[in-house]
Amino acid sequence: MPSPEEERARLEQAVATAVAGGDHEAAAEAHGALSTLLFLQGDAARAEWHLTQAIGQCRRLRRLDLASRYTRLLGQLRASQGRAQEAAQAFTDAFAQGQMGEAPLEALQATVRHADLLAQGGLHEQAVGVIDLGLSYAMESDLPGEVAALMQQRSRHLLSMGQVDRALDVLGVALEASQLTDDIVQQVRLRWARHQLERGLGRPTTESLLALRGDVEPLDGLDDIQWELDLTEASLRLQQGDDLDKAAVLTRSARDGALARRELPTYLQACLLLADIEVASDRRHAALLVLLTCHRTVANLLDEEAAAPVKAMLERYRRQWGPQAYDQAFQRLRDHMEAQRPQNP
Repeated sequence: MPSPEEERARLEQAVATAVAGGDHEAAAEAHGALSTLLFLQGDAARAEWHLTQAIGQCRRLRRLDLASRYTRLLGQLRASQGRAQEAAQAFTDAFAQGQMGEAPLEALQATVRHADLLAQGGLHEQAVGVIDLGLSYAMESDLPGEVAALMQQRSRHLLSMGQVDRALDVLGVALEASQLTDDIVQQVRLRWARHQLERGLGRPTTESLLALRGDVEPLDGLDDIQWELDLTEASLRLQQGDDLDKAAVLTRSARDGALARRELPTYLQACLLLADIEVASDRRHAALLVLLTCHRTVANLLDEEAAAPVKAMLERYRRQWGPQAYDQAFQRLRDHMEAQRPQNP
């Protein structure tokens, strides 16, 4: 098996041979393959150059399907570098050619990425329009799983536009489409998304947490929903003052699982909730320990700005408890930590 360096040299020679011989099809293929290899090797600038060459060769051949595919790859490359506007333009150019080509699932994934980039720029209506183009193709091609996935994305963009009722209706359609597939994981994710939206609107939920939990627990690939279910149940227990020890167990489980998988937003959410549970259980020093540990972890893995919610919560506790009680809680924490130190024989 050739080494990456040998493969790179082979593809560079293939590009030179094809270009010299005027073989546009072979040149496009070689440019595209070399671009992928260069990107994997960390040479994004040269990878982008070869992609643009592949696109040019495809256009000379009038192979709009391949030109569209390489242009989508160009958009993904630019998006990976944080060049949102240039990436969005590349996706726009790709879809303007109206070709899904021989890789429709890849193209539909690019549809979602394109819509996300537009939404990041505040262009939510255009994002919905892009999703709708993908939906038309998925429906015509009888791809119910992709229809469901795109409908879920459409619902998310409508929600960002404040159209909550339409977002909920679209989620319902997505769930109906998912019933035509054997993808149980997708169905549960859609049910959970609908449950979250209904709760967020303060409406009676279609399904109970217990029913969702029963369907989530035996399935692989749903750890994130399991954590959210644990946090939701823990939050409800905190609001009702019901079995706070159970609430703490659920929250710690979600916190530890999220940290192990580096799902830091969920980890942070769990830490903030656990701190409030500890306070409600009259363990203020434990709440401070949770927050200080969380602050150190998030700041080390990300930065101080990402850990700002922890500082805000500490300040809230200071105001609520008063400076004297706050200092007493910190002293109790110090005493507790000192008691945990191993004693020298």
